[in-house]
Amino acid sequence: MTQAADFTPSRVHIIQRIDKSVRHPYGVRPVSYAPINHPSIVLLGGEGTIKSRYANYYASMIQDILHNDGIHDINIYSVYYDFGNRIPKLDRTDIFRRAGYKIEQLHRNGDNKTLAEMYKHEPIPHIAIKLFNVFIRPRIMGSDDRPRHMDQIMSYMGRIFFWTHSYGGTIMNYLGEYMRDEMRRIGFSAHDIDAVCQQILVIGHAPTVPMFRQPFRTLNFVSCGDTIIENVNHMTDYLNKNADDITPMYMDESCGNVITTGFFYSDYCNREHNPAPLRKNSAEYRELCDDGRVVFDAERNAITNAARYISQTADGIPSPRELVSGPTVNFDKMAHTGKTMYEIMLKDIRSQKHNKR
Repeated sequence: MTQAADFTPSRVHIIQRIDKSVRHPYGVRPVSYAPINHPSIVLLGGEGTIKSRYANYYASMIQDILHNDGIHDINIYSVYYDFGNRIPKLDRTDIFRRAGYKIEQLHRNGDNKTLAEMYKHEPIPHIAIKLFNVFIRPRIMGSDDRPRHMDQIMSYMGRIFFWTHSYGGTIMNYLGEYMRDEMRRIGFSAHDIDAVCQQILVIGHAPTVPMFRQPFRTLNFVSCGDTIIENVNHMTDYLNKNADDITPMYMDESCGNVITTGFFYSDYCNREHNPAPLRKNSAEYRELCDDGRVVFDAERNAITNAARYISQTADGIPSPRELVSGPTVNFDKMAHTGKTMYEIMLKDIRSQKHNKR
C-alpha cells in the first residue's frame, strides 16, 4: 500500500533471547524468521516498549520463569515498536468503540479526525501485519505458497503461544482481525478459521482491550485496582468501586476469562499494572499482599504450563484449571468466588438501574 509522503507507518522489531556471548553481550539478537516446529513464545509488551532493551526486559523475565521451573528448550521472542504516526491511545480507544463501547474521549481534542487520518493510511498497524507474516503465515502456508492441511496447521499452531502486557493485547486484536481477513482471502471456511484461531493461546497481563471480544484463546490476569485499565469490560466500574471486598477469583469466558483480585499491593499504590512480580525472587513479588501473590502465582503457573503444552504438542489447549493450578492456587475456590461475585454484581447493578427508574 502506497503511503502519503507525510505519513510514517508503524514498524515492529523482533529480538530472540539467546545465551550471552562476546558477539551478543545482552543475550539477544534481531530476527526476521522463526522456525515453525520449535516450541516458541512471543512477548508483546506495553506501548512503552520502544527500544530493544525494553523488549529484552520482558524476554529476560519470562526466561527466568521458565528456567526456574526447569524449562529450557523454548524459543523466546520479544518485540519493540516504532509507532510512526500511529497513536497507541487511539488504537486502544478505537478497539473498544468498534466492539460497541461508547467512547466519549474521541469527541475531544480532534481525536476523531486524527483517527480517520491514521486509518486512511494504515488501516491495520504494520506491527500486526509483520507479526502475522513472521509467526502465523508460515504455519498456514507452505513453501509452495499453498495452504497446508488443517491437521498440519493445527499442529504448528500448537507449538506457539503469546504473552501480552497492556497495549500488547491491542496488537493481538489487530493481529486476529488481519489473520481472519487473510485466511478468508486464501479460501479457508469460517469454521476452519475459528478452529485455527482457537488453537492459539494468549496469556494477557492487564490487557487494554475488551476482554469479551478476544480473537484467540485468551486467559487474562488483572487487578481490580488497576487505574490504567479503563473500559476493559462492562464490569470494570463495579469491580473497581468494590475492590476492597474482592478476593482472588476466576470469571469464565462470558466475563472475559479472567483471574483477578481487588488489589495486588496492600498500600493501593500505582503499581497494579506492572508485571514485574512475575519474577518470584523480585522485590516487587515480596511486596505483594497475599491475594496479589495468588494471582501472580496463577499467571506464572499458566506461563510454565503453557510452555510444557507447546513442548509436548498435546491435543487441545489446556483448560484454565490445568494452566493455573498449583500449591498456592486453588482454581476451584477462585471459580466459586467468581461465580458468587458475579451473582452479587448482577443483583446490585439491576437494583441500581431499578432505583434510577
